[in-house]
Amino acid sequence: MVSALMSQIHRPRRSIDPCSLAWIDFWSSELPADTAVFLHELLQGAQARAKQLCYQIDVHRIGGTHLSPRRLQTILRARMQWGLVIPPVPDSHRDLELEIDDLSCVTIGTSLRSPVLHSVSTDYFQGGQIAFNRAIAQGSQNVGLLLSPSANARNNGKWLAAFLERQQALTPESPIPALLANPNETERVTNWLCRYQPDTVLVAEPTLAEISRDAICSPAQFIWLQHGPFAQDDAGLDHQPRLLGAAAVDLVVEQIHRNERGAPRIPQSRLLASRWVESLPATTRVSHLPRDRTWAESSTLSQLG
Repeated sequence: MVSALMSQIHRPRRSIDPCSLAWIDFWSSELPADTAVFLHELLQGAQARAKQLCYQIDVHRIGGTHLSPRRLQTILRARMQWGLVIPPVPDSHRDLELEIDDLSCVTIGTSLRSPVLHSVSTDYFQGGQIAFNRAIAQGSQNVGLLLSPSANARNNGKWLAAFLERQQALTPESPIPALLANPNETERVTNWLCRYQPDTVLVAEPTLAEISRDAICSPAQFIWLQHGPFAQDDAGLDHQPRLLGAAAVDLVVEQIHRNERGAPRIPQSRLLASRWVESLPATTRVSHLPRDRTWAESSTLSQLG
C-alpha cells in the first residue's frame, strides 16, 4: 500500500489539482546578462518538467512593478494557482511579506530568507571543494578566493567555508586569506592580488573577474564557482539550472499531491551536485539576454543540463 501511494507522487496531474503552477520572478528587466541566462535556464527546465506532469507554468514578473504581496495573492487565488515556485531573488526581496498558509511553495537556491520554504539548491559547499581540488590537481600552489559580500551571504557562506576547509587540508603552510570585496573596490582587489600572488583565483562574478584581469598582478587563471557565458576559456562549475528547475517542479507537485500547504514543519532542502566543465562553447558567450524575447530569438546559448 505504501508503494502504491508513493507511485501517485510521480503521476500526472489529478483533477482536483491546480492546472497551472505560478513562477514568481522578482527581478527587474535591467539585470546582468549572466543572471538573465541562469534564470531563463531555470524556467526552461521547470516548464519542460511541468509539461511532463500535465501542468503548465504561468510566469508572474513582479520586479519593477508596484504589485503588493496582498494583490499578488489575490491574483493567485483567483487563478487557482496555489502551487508556487520562487526562483533566486534579488537582495531587495530576500525577506518577503507573503502569506503562504494556503499555498504549496518551493524556492530555488538559498537567497530567500523568509518565509522559510522547502528548497532545491546547488550543493555550494561540495562545489567549492571540487573547484579547490581541481586547482591543486592542475598544479596550483597558491589558490585564492574572490567574492563580493553579497554573493557570500546569498549562499550562506558555503563557498567560503569550503575554501577554508580545503585550504586547511591541502595548503596549510601557505594560506591566502579569502577576499570579500565589492565591485567598486578596485584598489583593494589589486592590492590583494599583488600581495599574495595567487596562481589560481576562484571567482563567481564577472565584475570582480574583470578587475582581476586588468590588474598588474593578474592571476594566471580563474576557476569559476558558477560557470556562465562570461567564463570565456576558463574551467568551472556548471550548476545545471535546467535540472534545478525540474527538481523544483517535482518538489512542489509532491506537496500538491499530498495536499500540503503553508509553512513546512520541517523545511527540506534537496541539493544537486554541480558538473565540472573545462570551457563553454563559443556560441554561449553572450553579452545580453533581453527578457521580453523568446529564447530562440535572444541567444544561441546551448543547453548545459
